[in-house]
Amino acid sequence: MFGRTLPAADPALVADVRARAETMATHPARAEWREITAPEDGALVLMGKVTGAETHCGVYLAQDGGLILHTDERHGVVLDPPLELAAARRWRLTYLIPKAQ
Repeated sequence: MFGRTLPAADPALVADVRARAETMATHPARAEWREITAPEDGALVLMGKVTGAETHCGVYLAQDGGLILHTDERHGVVLDPPLELAAARRWRLTYLIPKAQ
C-alpha cells in the first residue's frame, strides 16, 4: 500500500512471546528501519510493554485522527487509535519508517 515491503511474520512465534520479542529486536530487517518521534502515514508501529522488547506490530494510518491497523487471532483485523492502545494495553508504541525514506 505504501510501496514498501514489510518484514514477514513467522506464525511459529505466535505462542512464544519471549521468542517473538527476541526475533523482533534482532531481526535483520530492523536495520533497514529508523525510529521517528511522531507517527506518519504508513509507519510501522512496534508495540510492547517494554521498548526494545516489542511483541506486536501494525501500520499507522493517518486517517480519522490516526489509527493503527493490526491483527491477532482473537480479534482479527482491527483499527485502533494510538492513545487507546497505549492506555488500554499499556503498550509503548515505537514508530519506524524505512531508512531510505
